[in-house]
Parts: sequence; structure tokens; C-alpha cells
Amino acid sequence: MTTMNAFLRTLASALFFFLAATALAQPTVYLTPDLVEVQTGDEFCLEFRTLDFTDLQEMRFSVRWDPEVVTLTDIPAGSLNPNVANLSIDDFTYDNDAGYLVFDWKVVETPPCPSADDVATLADGEVLFELCFGGLYGFTEVTIGNEPESIYVTRLNSCPQNIGMFTDGAIVFVDCCEFCVEFEGLTAGDPFGSINGDLPGDLLLTEDAVAVTMHPFTNSSGSTTFGGGIVADAVLTAYPPIDNNYLGLGNIALSFDFSQLPA
Repeated sequence: MTTMNAFLRTLASALFFFLAATALAQPTVYLTPDLVEVQTGDEFCLEFRTLDFTDLQEMRFSVRWDPEVVTLTDIPAGSLNPNVANLSIDDFTYDNDAGYLVFDWKVVETPPCPSADDVATLADGEVLFELCFGGLYGFTEVTIGNEPESIYVTRLNSCPQNIGMFTDGAIVFVDCCEFCVEFEGLTAGDPFGSINGDLPGDLLLTEDAVAVTMHPFTNSSGSTTFGGGIVADAVLTAYPPIDNNYLGLGNIALSFDFSQLPA
């Protein structure tokens, strides 16, 4: 009987602490602005704001985007909330080619479950951190979720119980900038731009109307620009995807694959 009473007391105590930890609302991480409209080459930043970020001790989640539409350019160190202990750039890992970032923060590194003194609390609506992106072309959602790393959140007295969290992402539209060119109506062999076709920004279609040669020019940001893409470090990104491109001393020679375009 004594053993049974001791077991019941232990069970009741564990249940009390579990209910105390989960009585608070699950935290929420949401993005602002939730709708972004930019032009190719523009940079923009998304704020990761929180609700019910109360007595938290650990948080992990993944952020995903379409790498053909936007590319991660910066995680501003100044955007990291100073009221979140142990928050640093080391808490972020990302792969721009695959289009994801993993945020993995813990209030203290050891022990596995922090003490009651080691917690972080933010007022509703505070910024946890920011991510900055450069626009390429197209449409993408920026989502918070479980791929490639699953969501894991602990609160005071819940560790190692995962209390989860709510999320709300953003939608990004990247429109073609002023340098974009409609290929329809261009005549093979005739320059698009100046009369002689050799000024910065001029285009020239070859007889097969597929290969395009452009005289490079520099935009206000210092990048050499073609249509919907930007040449940086001798790598050209554009839409539709460009095959067999190279950066020369004079012109930029491009070869497009139009096979995937709708009829």
C-alpha cells in the first residue's frame, strides 16, 4: 500500500508539472511582412516575430523557400534579440542551393534540461531575428516547418517534452525589373537597344533565335545585369534557367532552353 501511495504521489507530481508547463499557450513564430512584392535584384528582409514566447528553454525549426525565386543574403547580427540568452549566429545553418535554413537555439548548452533560472521570455510581437533575401524571379512561399529538421520547443518544467509551436509564413512575388526583355517580336540579327547594338545593355539574337549576346552594363548596385538575372562572381542566375552560360571580357553569351515554357 505504501509503495502504491508513493507511486501515485510521484505520478500526481509529474502530472502537475506537465500541466503547469502546458497551461500556457503554445508559442507562435510568424513572419512580417507576410506579403512581399519586389523586383529582380532587390533585397528584402523578413522579421521572425513571436507570440507566447514565455519561459522557453529551447527552440528548433526549419525555414524553406524556392531557391530559384529568392536567395538568402544575410542574417543581420543586429536583428538577434538581445533578451534571448545565448542567441547567436551559430544557431543558424542554411543551404541556399536547397532553399532552407535551420534555427536551433538553446538557452544553455548543458545540462540537457536547463534549470528553472535559465529561461527566455519575450513580449508578444517582439522580433526574434531577421532573414534577408535577394529576389531572382517568380513566386515562392517562405514557410516555417519540419523539413529538414523537425520543430522542437521546450518550456520551463516541460523538458524534454516537446510542446510544439504555431507558425505563419510569408508569400514573396519577384517581378521582372526594368531590364527584362520580351523576346517575342525581336528579329534575329537586329539589335535590341541602340542602332549599332554594341552599347551596354544591347541584345542581339542569332539566326536560330535562341542564343543571345548582350553587352554587359552595371546597375546602381554595382552588379552587371542581364534581364531577370544578375551576374555576380561570374555566375548568372535568371529565369528561365540558363544553360551553358559564361562570362567573358566583352560580351555575355547566353543559351536558353525554352523547352519547358507553356505552349
